[in-house]
Amino acid sequence: MLAAFVALLAAQHQARQATLHCTTALHMAPKKAVAPESDYWIDGCEDVDIIDDERGKSIKFTIGGNPKVLKRHRSARGFVYNPSRASQEMFRDCLLELLPQQYHPTIIDSGELDDEELRVTFPSHEFLKMSITFRMKRPNNHFIGNKRGQGRLKPTAPRRFHNSRGDIDNFCKFVMDSLNQVLYTDDKQVVCLNAIRVLDSIGDCNGATTVEISVLHDDDVGDEYI
Repeated sequence: MLAAFVALLAAQHQARQATLHCTTALHMAPKKAVAPESDYWIDGCEDVDIIDDERGKSIKFTIGGNPKVLKRHRSARGFVYNPSRASQEMFRDCLLELLPQQYHPTIIDSGELDDEELRVTFPSHEFLKMSITFRMKRPNNHFIGNKRGQGRLKPTAPRRFHNSRGDIDNFCKFVMDSLNQVLYTDDKQVVCLNAIRVLDSIGDCNGATTVEISVLHDDDVGDEYI
């Protein structure tokens, strides 16, 4: 099952590379500020920061696109399906595009029947701290003349915080579920979670998600939690 999952993940990633590269090129083109058609993208300006040495282990990355909530699974004609699946696959594809190959999920086969191990950046025995910043896409009416662009925000536009649809915990669930078996074995490894949702004020303000994950040790927790 693990081998099939990783093979499917790799196949889906390769199948969407052409679309992802076209979307990235569109986002980088010095033309009118137009949001890419894809739900998520990498714009070439962001990178992934990975620490994996005696100082500890952590990863930080940013993916462009208006953050989404994880929708409830639905049923139709006796089948249960995930309405967020396509968006989650795009999110994973962008991450895999950013990650060096050695940090992609792989299968370790010991040769024993049904004894396959999924190797990920953060294995199941590690407990994790996750911080997420959701930069929400601004509507056109926040810009002078309803035209998006650097420096075109109206003086009257909301600065950082603004009520929008979707609870922040459901935005977190989208990210945490998307990273299952990609960066970690299961999102239950996340025992500390910090999240903030703000209006995007960078570039064309089309939205982005920044995720930082690190290993949490006993010494990192203060006595107030005992």
